[in-house]
Amino acid sequence: MNKISKYVQYLRQIHISSNIFWHQHSIKQKHQFSTNTNSLFLNFSPSFIQIRKLSNTINQSGVSDIVTTNDVLITSIKNAKQTSDVLQMLRLHSTAMSAPQHLQALNSLFLLQKSKRTNISKEELTRRPEFTAMCRKIQNYSRNLDLNDVMNSVKCLSYLGVSVNSNIMQMLLQLISKMINDMSLQQITFLHFLLKELPSCPLVDALKLALPIVFETQVQYKLEDNLYWQVEFLNYIAKHGLSQETFDFVMTRIIRNIDQISPKIVQSLLLCLYYKNYSTEKYIDLINRCLQYYMNHLDYIADISDIDAILLRMINKYSTDSELFYSEEFINKIIEFMMKNEESFENSAFILKKLNRIGYVHRGFLDYMTNKLTSRHDILENIKFGVLLSYIAACANANYTPPGFDELKPLILTRLNIQKDVLELPWLLVTFDLAVLDVWSEELLERVFSRDFLYGFLKRSKLLPV
Repeated sequence: MNKISKYVQYLRQIHISSNIFWHQHSIKQKHQFSTNTNSLFLNFSPSFIQIRKLSNTINQSGVSDIVTTNDVLITSIKNAKQTSDVLQMLRLHSTAMSAPQHLQALNSLFLLQKSKRTNISKEELTRRPEFTAMCRKIQNYSRNLDLNDVMNSVKCLSYLGVSVNSNIMQMLLQLISKMINDMSLQQITFLHFLLKELPSCPLVDALKLALPIVFETQVQYKLEDNLYWQVEFLNYIAKHGLSQETFDFVMTRIIRNIDQISPKIVQSLLLCLYYKNYSTEKYIDLINRCLQYYMNHLDYIADISDIDAILLRMINKYSTDSELFYSEEFINKIIEFMMKNEESFENSAFILKKLNRIGYVHRGFLDYMTNKLTSRHDILENIKFGVLLSYIAACANANYTPPGFDELKPLILTRLNIQKDVLELPWLLVTFDLAVLDVWSEELLERVFSRDFLYGFLKRSKLLPV
């Protein structure tokens, strides 16, 4: 069928739909004139004439090309307050709605469900006939949709719980697979993010395998001169294990634009440069520059999760690759930041646990944490056991008993006694750490060093034959 025939067929369908639509509209108007003069304008106000004029405009692809700023129906769908409003519009107008209008309905349902502005569950929504009819319409339009619309539809449908094996999802994924070589780098990274949320199926698995390959072949000539996106792409490279050559190529572009660094970018860049599978010693000057920038803006960009992520990567890189990656200045700065911001005992202990691995000692930080415990004994009673062990290990590593520690000794022993039957805990190390801190319990020593306990403990640790 040639292009003109397609247009003729399309216009004929619109004409038929329009006649049915206006016939229903005239009957409805006669009834509403006598019963309900305050109905919504969609049932139908004079401005509906504008909708019909706009929805009959045909673009080159043969799909309705509606100027959204003037489309009353699209505006109404966008402004819907809850899911049921969108379903009502679909119920009333679905047969005459264009592709952009159906796509907007799907997007609005996604946003309303995500923001909890609904009294309908996802499962109930996807079973509604209006939703099914909308999906069928989008599937009919799908071959004329652009890539962004296809990807957005996959995002919305997957969030709403539509099966990856459904007809519409399979159709959309097939379209994506055919357009994969035309994707921008941003589209590749976004699509890979979407696919992670989808259950396994042949199409999903094939796309997951193909996307990193396509990215690596195209990054050389599609990489744009924008530091934010360059760092985002570097993160994609590192997460998906692409080659050192590709990593270095993007890094050369980042170095050119490093003067554009911002608080939003610096943390992501540091996390990439500390990735364990890449050789980044040659970028140590850049790493130190980023750390300095991070320290200068710590009050604006950091919370405990940010600090924890960077510190963990730094320590791993330092432990496995090179001492060059260690920065005591940075660690001291984040410790000061945490004390200044009155960080909780538990969050402080999470940081301390990582610092214990490299033997880092900060007596002021131990004083700060001890003061937290002495000022509120309920903290010691309620914290997780691993948190307490991190604190004890840090004091033992420093060979330091902070002021007020003596009053904590009986409380610590009481807490240890509660966990005495848990073989999974590192009891030998705990006992040695307590000995360093002059904390003695005859009952604990007899138990930990008894033949039965040691046999069970060492057998569990596979230090003894079964």
